[in-house]
Amino acid sequence: MTYQPGTSWRYGPGLDWAGKVIEKVSGRTLGEYFQKHIWTPLGMTNTTFHPEKRDSFPCLDMGKREDGPGSKLVLGDGCPYPAPAVNEAGGAGVFSCADDYSKLLSALLDDNSPLLKKDMIEELTRPQLSEAGIAALQEERERWVLPEIPQGVTVDHALGGLVTTSDIPNGRPAGAMSWDGMSHPHWVRSPAKQYCHHPFAILTSSPFTDP
Repeated sequence: MTYQPGTSWRYGPGLDWAGKVIEKVSGRTLGEYFQKHIWTPLGMTNTTFHPEKRDSFPCLDMGKREDGPGSKLVLGDGCPYPAPAVNEAGGAGVFSCADDYSKLLSALLDDNSPLLKKDMIEELTRPQLSEAGIAALQEERERWVLPEIPQGVTVDHALGGLVTTSDIPNGRPAGAMSWDGMSHPHWVRSPAKQYCHHPFAILTSSPFTDP
């Protein structure tokens, strides 16, 4: 460890280690555990760590820019995860689709979903950092590209992702939680306005009236 728990914050493989703890305690692989407790209860039928084991699992090629924005996009050379998978990681490596992703995010808006109950969702989204942790998060944040969160907006971190602790003008309110990834599966959960969104859809728990 680079510091004692609760005294700082760094982007790292903590969720991967949490996945290994789950495997040890449950006696299952992480994929088996997710299948029983997350994917099956939510009806996520096209989500897996091992697309190569499925008879029919169409995957889109990931791509990357050769030299940054405006350069040529090269398909089929952007996925950092090997297939077949060599590790079922808690922090990365799941293959899924927009429909299944929507089911997962929708469950985080439902106080009585088969995934988590209201008090558990509240704990998942509650800011967790100490003052020292917030300061370390701010230092780390300055290295990221988060154009949708202006530097003047204060942030914290919850068990489930980054949390804004002040309103973004004309944007998400304080208390909204979000995260992203290398393949840009960017999602935002806004309890105040009762919506989640990812690159493919906006999901609401009530009629959506915001612009």
